[in-house]
Amino acid sequence: MDDDMPVHVNIGGVFFTISPETIRKIPLIAHKYFPRRNYQNERRFSAANIRKKFSETINAFKNSNGSTDCPSLSSGKNSPTISLTPATHTDVIEKSQKSASPSTHVFIDRDSKYFPIILAFARNDEEPFEASFNIDSDDELIALEKECKFYQVTDLQQICQLLLEPFKPNHTVTWRQSAIDFYWRSYVHCIVDSTLTLPFLFEKNSHLLAKCIACEDVQEPKMTSIIDVNAEGWLPLAHHMRSMKGIIISTIHDTCCIVEWQNGSQTHLPRSSLKRVLEPVLFSSGSTTPDHDTDAE
Repeated sequence: MDDDMPVHVNIGGVFFTISPETIRKIPLIAHKYFPRRNYQNERRFSAANIRKKFSETINAFKNSNGSTDCPSLSSGKNSPTISLTPATHTDVIEKSQKSASPSTHVFIDRDSKYFPIILAFARNDEEPFEASFNIDSDDELIALEKECKFYQVTDLQQICQLLLEPFKPNHTVTWRQSAIDFYWRSYVHCIVDSTLTLPFLFEKNSHLLAKCIACEDVQEPKMTSIIDVNAEGWLPLAHHMRSMKGIIISTIHDTCCIVEWQNGSQTHLPRSSLKRVLEPVLFSSGSTTPDHDTDAE
């Protein structure tokens, strides 16, 4: 394969054109389909050396017999004669070398859904993963991790494994994009009243309570009545939640956690509403860690 020749890869019927430089970062394709590209310089017996040995042998026969033809090799009167000439061997070697050259067209019989992510990562592996890809579902991360394992892209595979780890204190999290439309109206209560950590409010016997929808933890807010929130006026909050980041300061059972957001507020939320990110959080105080930590339960 020519160093400057692009590689045409067909993944399950979807075609990609990839530079040799990027192919090197996808080990399955680089090693399986273009092994000679990586190891050609390390071969002890190259085609050029073999051709040279043939030429030296033929020239030796020429000098010893005074003929331009190689001697006949026969085992009997009616045995066939085999003639070897330099041109014949050169042609054979060149044809063999040409047929051994790897093709620039590769077919892999596999679903191509996640290959564009792997390809984009290989093309620009220095850019933060979250800045390039918005994978909202754990199922999608699991599927991507399997594809990374297949293509042997270990760096991206390890990123997927980190993002799939169970939540622990000091993990950085953000809202799942799919959860924002369901949560922003409830989360408004925590914005309006910073003392409120559980955003799910209800009134019972004229008494205000907050109850988690996941762990069923019940709290009694300090405020005495439900705040009447104009949802239309707070609609921009849904947009802002897409970029919010926070730190987990404690976990609650296997279902929930308490998050301290960049603005300093703390919220008790189901884990299903959050996803982990690897980028650090910068709090309003200028620190990358919250001012108040609590021990994990």
